[in-house]
Amino acid sequence: MGLDLSLLPFSRGEHFSQSVLQCFRRESLFEEIMRIEKEKGEDVPKDFASYLSRGREYQEPHYGITVSTPYGEILKHIPMIELTHLSMHEDVLDNVINRAVWAYLEASVCRLPGDYRVALMWH
Repeated sequence: MGLDLSLLPFSRGEHFSQSVLQCFRRESLFEEIMRIEKEKGEDVPKDFASYLSRGREYQEPHYGITVSTPYGEILKHIPMIELTHLSMHEDVLDNVINRAVWAYLEASVCRLPGDYRVALMWH
């Protein structure tokens, strides 16, 4: 699998993410996330903004409207709690980067359970 995944966390009712969590590429973990995305994914708001925007005037990622992946697919979001269920996945436990990403997710869910969402940027 040649895809990378960045998670863009945001609160329900907000249309932006101020954080970018880059996951370490692990095939079985990404397959599980794709399954969750298919079952529970919803389109991001039409004015969703993040630091992974790409536009005609800027070649590099920058802050701006982010509604599609570099492959032209509509960006989807899922409830953050759906990802926290994967915290004991082998591909999370055996990698320091993924453990740090899941620690962030779990801390956010503890603060406001059910209120946080994650946009999934496949690139």
